Amino acid sequence: MYQLNRQIADVNAQSLVVAQLYKNGVLNHAEYASRSGELDRKVSELRSERRRILTEDEDDEIIESLKELNETIAEYVPTDSFDTDLFGQIVESITVLQKRVRTIAPTIQPVNAHSTKSITKRVAAYCRVSTKQDEQLNSYENQVNHYTERIHREPGWKLVGIYADKGITGTSMKKRDEFNKLIRQCKRGRVDMIIVKSISRFARNTLDCIKITRMLREIKVDVYFEEQNLHSIDPASEFYISIYGSIAQSESENISHNVAWGKAQSAKEGNVSFAYKSFLGYRQGADGNPEIDPAQAITVRRIYTEFLSGSSLQQIADGLTADSVSTPMGKAVWQPGVIQSILSNVKYKGDALLGKTYVEDYISKKVRINGGERPQYYVENNHPAIIDADTFAQVQEELARRASKRKVKQIGTTTEQGKYCGKYALTELLVCGECGTPYRRCTWTSGGQKRIV
Repeated sequence: MYQLNRQIADVNAQSLVVAQLYKNGVLNHAEYASRSGELDRKVSELRSERRRILTEDEDDEIIESLKELNETIAEYVPTDSFDTDLFGQIVESITVLQKRVRTIAPTIQPVNAHSTKSITKRVAAYCRVSTKQDEQLNSYENQVNHYTERIHREPGWKLVGIYADKGITGTSMKKRDEFNKLIRQCKRGRVDMIIVKSISRFARNTLDCIKITRMLREIKVDVYFEEQNLHSIDPASEFYISIYGSIAQSESENISHNVAWGKAQSAKEGNVSFAYKSFLGYRQGADGNPEIDPAQAITVRRIYTEFLSGSSLQQIADGLTADSVSTPMGKAVWQPGVIQSILSNVKYKGDALLGKTYVEDYISKKVRINGGERPQYYVENNHPAIIDADTFAQVQEELARRASKRKVKQIGTTTEQGKYCGKYALTELLVCGECGTPYRRCTWTSGGQKRIV
């Protein structure tokens, strides 16, 4: 009786937790209704069992009382005048009125999903570390070695693969190549069970975690979380998986907020970082600060000079490609977009603008251009300048002028913006005195012959 009361109290506590998860938005209405209904049914069954036990105890008391009455009557009433058959019918009628349910034990035992004795299980292990730091990579190697030995040591288990993602976050499924490969193997029927250290290693997104474990349960694939000692193939485990998954997601959110706060504080203090491998013109000095790379600085000054001389972005890119000058990423072919990025980067005049972009949220990790939603910090005289401030200002004015050009062709254009061209000597020098529209070079084709007009 004590055990039944304890079980009823535990189920009531679970109902309170489910209600709190629904209130916090972790569970939707359908999931809340399903789980609360299941818990209500379980409480009802336990209470029915308690009533049955109490009823049986009352029946035993009634029978004992009747037996005592029978013995008392036998002492004071002569045997020949006492109808024992009639007394037996009375006792039987009293006991028959009580409803009883007898349990018929199953003759065939169901297969235990967690057992290793019935069949040979094809087991795969999944490992993940979130960063590529040395201590994290050591943890990754330790996980691989641990599960390789564990699966080989366990009777009835057969190793079918170790799947591991290094330096990948657990809040998204997109870039976890090994994890997605493992799921595909499960769908093909090549894996019976996945063993993983903890729910946080499996996923740090509650929705992804529940979605994947449900899908795997439908195809009879078990996920064993070693740290929590949970088997996902057990329907009762989903409640605990959702709780532990919510905790893991909350931890990821806190880490993301701490990192964002640290970066904002660093920017506020004027700490500027350089990606030297992809940044043309600078290299890291012996003191750790940026210094000018003389060979690359020549290319930067050439770009600025040619642009102010009237060359277009495409012409500058073609010239650098023809002269076999490598791009900042080490490629042989230059693109106009790379040229424009160099011309508009304030770092080339010794300053730095911090906070140009920001991460929208810690789950999607989408990077957005900061259009005033977050604070920005402009750091002046942070490092040696390759381009002087006057030249840089002239380049910005020229970029703005070219971007705001009026269109030359009035028919067949979809926007009011024109396109700069520095191909011809008289470009932008001849202007209509009536409307102010620049003249442009036209080529007529007639009878297969081209004629410039």
